[in-house]
Amino acid sequence: MEVDPQFFRQHGYVVLRNVVPPAQLAGLRDCFETLVDKQRQVWAQRRGPNDPPGGVWETSAQPRLLFNEVIDTPTAAAADFCLHDHTLGVSRRLMGTPEAALTAMFLMCNPVRDHGPAAWHRDVGPGHPAPIDGLTEYIRLFGPAYVQWNIALWEDSVLWVVPGSHLRRNTEAEARQLAADPKVPLPGGLQVELGPGDGVAYTIPILHWGSNYSAKRRRIVHLGYRAFGGEALSYVHWRHWDGDFVPQLSAPAQQAFTRFEQLWREEHRQFEVLFRAAIRKDAAGFAQALAQLHPGAQGRMVTLVMLSKVAGRLREHQAIQAQGLPAAERDKKIKALWFGTEVFNDWAGRFSAAEAEQLGARFAELDRRLRLPAPQAAPGFQGPPSEYEPNAMPAGFGMEEFVAAW
Repeated sequence: MEVDPQFFRQHGYVVLRNVVPPAQLAGLRDCFETLVDKQRQVWAQRRGPNDPPGGVWETSAQPRLLFNEVIDTPTAAAADFCLHDHTLGVSRRLMGTPEAALTAMFLMCNPVRDHGPAAWHRDVGPGHPAPIDGLTEYIRLFGPAYVQWNIALWEDSVLWVVPGSHLRRNTEAEARQLAADPKVPLPGGLQVELGPGDGVAYTIPILHWGSNYSAKRRRIVHLGYRAFGGEALSYVHWRHWDGDFVPQLSAPAQQAFTRFEQLWREEHRQFEVLFRAAIRKDAAGFAQALAQLHPGAQGRMVTLVMLSKVAGRLREHQAIQAQGLPAAERDKKIKALWFGTEVFNDWAGRFSAAEAEQLGARFAELDRRLRLPAPQAAPGFQGPPSEYEPNAMPAGFGMEEFVAAW
């Protein structure tokens, strides 16, 4: 499939026709409906005492299943599609990096009744994984390091985007509209029209909008791919799957997921080297490890901010482990940090609680400079009011100041 990485880099999205090869469309529709039926049974079993019989299927504005949690050998074609040249291959070419790995496998469905529009947002929180000025600098320097997909199994026009908004802060006009009513079209917004099998790839800092969650049939394969390698660290460090479903897949798919696992574990090894250098106040070792993660000469402060968030999650992870919770409750809390548990438990387990606290101390001054005096609402970002600055990177604070604060 022909793609234009420059268009994607400039506009933050690209619409591609026949991402699902026409000969595969009917089979994939059947495959995903089987997964929907399986997931609906799970939701019905997990419903709360005050929920309707269908649970999430009946209450959600956008029922969304992690199809890797219900996949089996008869439905393994769903995973194969995630590894197709039109998905994984295109994502790698759009990012321009040596390797890419699958982070998320969702199917988004219509609700049983009309819920209307969602709110415009970027798929980042205020200051997470870095202030928007840092993320836009990163993308200008190195290109998008994450590709998110909406692939329509039936005709769809729910998604809107604001082209180019991934390269800047909200404009004054956007900020006013988002504060007044985030559920109406924004200036410059573009409605994405998808036919059956078409897809739109976009990068997560772009302003986008789910314009109408109606009861009209909707089946959107929603995928995420992150970059590995290249000149800079990806700004996505989590993933929405554990590997327990992999033995159900074809041999080539198993090989692909094994490679994804290797990429995460290698990155975690590099994180460990860098964090241990910080813990022992080894400035030279820290600088060397940072250069391994981020070979490019520019933009390293953005990577440092992102690593401060990873260090914060590691500290939270260890605090959860220390609470002595039942396994199911513990894993639920850890999954809320990383969206998966398997590979992250293994990595975080290499650090003691005391080491995690020491690491937090090394990043404490940077974290302080990223915070606001009090929590503020940040229209256009995900999440509640935050104490983190959504837009600006810390002024007058670079690598020398970071190390000096140790």
